[in-house]
Amino acid sequence: MRTSVNIVFINTFFLILFLVVLLEVLNNGTLVQLDLFLNMAMPQIRTSFFTSLSILIDVIFDLISMIIISILLSVFLLRRYCKKFALFFSMTILVDALVLLVLKEIIMRPRPLNGIISKTDFSFPSGHTADAVVFFGFLTYLIMHKSESRAIKGITISISSFMILLIGFSRIYLNVHWLTDVIGGFALGLFILTGSILLKEYTGKLSCAPKNSDNSLDST
Repeated sequence: MRTSVNIVFINTFFLILFLVVLLEVLNNGTLVQLDLFLNMAMPQIRTSFFTSLSILIDVIFDLISMIIISILLSVFLLRRYCKKFALFFSMTILVDALVLLVLKEIIMRPRPLNGIISKTDFSFPSGHTADAVVFFGFLTYLIMHKSESRAIKGITISISSFMILLIGFSRIYLNVHWLTDVIGGFALGLFILTGSILLKEYTGKLSCAPKNSDNSLDST
């Protein structure tokens, strides 16, 4: 019960954060001035290595690639654990993709004009950032519940956090997103992820015996 209350609090917090950022964007608030400042500053700190890395991140975590990766992970979960985990993950990814698509079309915020790579869709919120939060957040959630090793849990949290921050920063670095796009994507991703986890908590634990207990992390 206490866990569910904590998740509700976190879920509500990130919904409020998303709405605050959205209002800033719609009203050209103070954060938008920071958007402009960072957009002009990014070209001054670029390096060939990080530019190449950021472009690679853009390719790996674009919509098509994320669909393929998500399908592969769903198949892995289906074969390694059970249908419930695969369904939980697939549902979360699908909701994330649909919400992003709808919000971008409703808000219709233009992207920065000086992006290194060309993008034709709208800017707010950042899909790459939201996708990264949902994807790596789910992996972290899975391992936190399937492993009893504190070392594995710590490594997972560290890697997931690093990847989310790296992907978010790369969007600003490439000038394909504003800072507020990334913050909005981060908040939206966490809202969707925690909402999905909360739904799981209320509908019963997604626990089932791994198909190969010798190779599993740990059962719940």
